[in-house]
Amino acid sequence: MVAAIFFALAVAAAVPAEHHIRSGDARIQHILVQGLEQSPTLHRLVEALDRSDVIVYIDEQQRLPALGGYLSHRVVALGGVRYLRVKLNSTGPISRVTAVLAHELQHALEVAQVAEARDLASLQQLFEKVGLAAACEQEGCFETRAARDVEHEVQGEMTRFRRPVR
Repeated sequence: MVAAIFFALAVAAAVPAEHHIRSGDARIQHILVQGLEQSPTLHRLVEALDRSDVIVYIDEQQRLPALGGYLSHRVVALGGVRYLRVKLNSTGPISRVTAVLAHELQHALEVAQVAEARDLASLQQLFEKVGLAAACEQEGCFETRAARDVEHEVQGEMTRFRRPVR
C-alpha cells in the first residue's frame, strides 16, 4: 500500500495536472502524440479520460510478453482521484502499438465510468460484469468487446492515415 501511495504521488508530480494520460517514457510519449494526430478515436478516448477522475500512467511492459499491453488491476484512490497503470510493449509498428494503447485506454475509460471501481476487488467485479467470458489466456485477465472494437478502429485509422493519397 505504501508503494502504491508513493507511485501515485510520483505520477502526480511528474506531469501537469490537466493531462490525465501520462508517461515518462519518450517513445510512449511519441506514440501517444502521433496517435492523437492520426486517430480521432484515440483523441476522443483521451478527451474523455481528461474529463474523468482517473489518471493513467503508461510505462514500458516488462512482463507478460504474450500481451501487447495490459491495464494493471491495482487502483490507487487518493484525494478524489483514481490512478491506474497501463503497461505497453512499445516495440513494433506504430500503428499496431497505438491500437493496443487505445485498447488499454478504453479499459481505463470503463473504470472511469464506474465511480465505485476504487480498489482491486471492485475493479475485478467490474470486469467480471462487463467482460467477455474466456477471452484471455492469462489468469485474472479480463477483456471487453468495447476495447476490442476500439483497437480495431484505431488500427484502421492509423493505417488509412499512413496510406499515400492518389
